[in-house]
Amino acid sequence: LKCTATLKDGSEEHRGPSVDFYGSGRIKRMFSFVRGRVDGRMMIYHENGWKEGYITYRAGAMTGPIVIYYETGRVRYSGFNVDGKTHGDLLVYYPTGVVAARMPHRHGKVNGRAIFYHENGRKHMEATVVNEVEHGMTYQWDSSGALQYLRHPLIYLCNYGVLQVAHCVECQVPSV
Repeated sequence: LKCTATLKDGSEEHRGPSVDFYGSGRIKRMFSFVRGRVDGRMMIYHENGWKEGYITYRAGAMTGPIVIYYETGRVRYSGFNVDGKTHGDLLVYYPTGVVAARMPHRHGKVNGRAIFYHENGRKHMEATVVNEVEHGMTYQWDSSGALQYLRHPLIYLCNYGVLQVAHCVECQVPSV
């Protein structure tokens, strides 16, 4: 379901509410057009009918809060976009609701102190990242909170929490 308007030059422009459906007939997305561009909050649904999340648009660009949910209804990740790029903290959650990662973004790239957590909520890894590349030392803890490694690898953070790690120099922390 899409609303269009015929302009003076004969071209058509999307305007007003729009709804996309799955083949099953359930709602997939609901959003609105203003002057031919998506504008406002786009609601997205899993095929089972549960809310998958929402993305905020302004004049066709993702600008504002974004929240995506697991099919269980718990938050999968949340963040904020400016002109289509993530800006500020992107929070990624385990299906249990525990924070899995906090990744500060600037203009769409991970920049700052990224922290990853074990499912029990304790820190797993902490690193300073600039333009998605690690700078300086990385600290890694086991799930009981004991410091296990100091590392200096290159890491790339992408796709809202997928972590790719290159081989690196590792120093095991001696037991005290």
